[in-house]
Amino acid sequence: MKSASLDLFGDKFMELLPKLMHEFNSYESPYITSGEITPLQLTVLNCLSTRGDCEMCKIAQALNVSFPTATGMMDRLVKSGFVKREHGQDDRRKVFVVITPKGRRITQDIFKRKRQALLKMFSCISSQERSRYLEILEKVVNHLPPCKGESQS
Repeated sequence: MKSASLDLFGDKFMELLPKLMHEFNSYESPYITSGEITPLQLTVLNCLSTRGDCEMCKIAQALNVSFPTATGMMDRLVKSGFVKREHGQDDRRKVFVVITPKGRRITQDIFKRKRQALLKMFSCISSQERSRYLEILEKVVNHLPPCKGESQS
């Protein structure tokens, strides 16, 4: 495919993306298929792992879910031992969610598995092609609107 109109690109991309995502997601499946964690809970753990502690209201906002929905999810994550709740020191009404060592371990394990999948999938292309792919991906991501609750830089 030397040159493609946007329509042809969209069709081909939609054909290839499910195959790519299926392979990529198969590396997190031991946790997902066992019911130990849901994809949305993994998103929360990833966020807490990279950004640190977060207020409950900001988590609900970022996930675009109601506060009661976020609270229910946090209840399950607390029960599983992946996160804990802490009250703010300045204002005890503020509740922060903090990732536990167990939560950090599971996110690190999934990250390692996904990284292995990525390396395997992209080993068939040259380093120049990988560099170009990353340039294009960064351009696309930088063009996306910011996530809810995320400040623009």
